[in-house]
Amino acid sequence: MIPMSEESIVTAVEKVSKSVVNIASVKMMQDQLFRVFPIQGVGSGIIIDSRGHILTNNHVIEGTDRLRVTLGDSKQVSAKVVGTDEETDLAVVRADLLEIYGNDEVKF
Repeated sequence: MIPMSEESIVTAVEKVSKSVVNIASVKMMQDQLFRVFPIQGVGSGIIIDSRGHILTNNHVIEGTDRLRVTLGDSKQVSAKVVGTDEETDLAVVRADLLEIYGNDEVKF
């Protein structure tokens, strides 16, 4: 195995860091007195294509009512679940990148 130099590690991090996102989830719960309150969660994901598909863990988004994605440039956008797999704990969500970037080509 070839050891990585500091420079190559920095280069690799710079290339992929733009595709790493924060995912905030909100699940509405009801207590025994029928009061509804939000339960918030957070996780991470990685943008896998220019259409806004994001790979994350199923436990991050499981049962959520609302998802909000924070991109590497701190912009926020809503997202929807595309698919999940409980067995592998993987999920794909889609963020509406057109909402914040318009028709500009998005590269990650």
